[in-house]
Amino acid sequence: MFYIKVAGMTIGIDATFPYIRTLCEPYLIPEETVPLFTVDATESERACMTRSVTWKQISPGEAESMVIMRKIALQLPCYDGFLFHASVVQCRNMAIAFSAPRGTGKTTHALLWVDTFRNEARIVNGDKPLIRVENKLVTAYGTPWSGKEGYNENFGVSLTAICFLEQGQQVSIRKIGSEEYIRRLLPQTYFSTDRESLDKCGKLFARLCTLVPAYVLSATISQEAVRKAYDEISKG
Repeated sequence: MFYIKVAGMTIGIDATFPYIRTLCEPYLIPEETVPLFTVDATESERACMTRSVTWKQISPGEAESMVIMRKIALQLPCYDGFLFHASVVQCRNMAIAFSAPRGTGKTTHALLWVDTFRNEARIVNGDKPLIRVENKLVTAYGTPWSGKEGYNENFGVSLTAICFLEQGQQVSIRKIGSEEYIRRLLPQTYFSTDRESLDKCGKLFARLCTLVPAYVLSATISQEAVRKAYDEISKG
């Protein structure tokens, strides 16, 4: 058993393999701590996860890490949070979550922001940030689960906008309303489908829509797309 602190929450992890402890190294805290909740992964859950991952071969430790990540995600709506499939970039006085289906290039796009703005931009999390909606503040936090590149930092930033990425031949960006916002958000989040969890997530996402604007950016991966997105999101 070991303990991590992420997004201000203390979580206990009961792991069989060393992989996840190494992954969580920057988030480890002393063991004389009372966690909000504890998670583990059974042998059957690890085996099921191994079978379900069809795009690559994974080790037992990686399978355990993925099971534990999803179990943590299922608990988060109780604490006004959710795990989001996105890359979060902090740039100047903004923080933007770029979300897209696997293979669309969200991490490549995030890296292009860092290349464009140099020391004025950094990646908070490259794949699965934790978003908390508390009162009127929405904060994006780094987590240990950050994709194959491993871009993550153990701190939070006030979220300025969410930008859903699409591949396109021309650069265009548009702000979207709540119906399209929710429709695009749901496939990129992790939550339970029982009635109580759905109710909590529905209220959480409705609050998010009122606090953080969302955009659709259609473009090739280019500095033109970065500049146009920055200019449009800066307007609010």
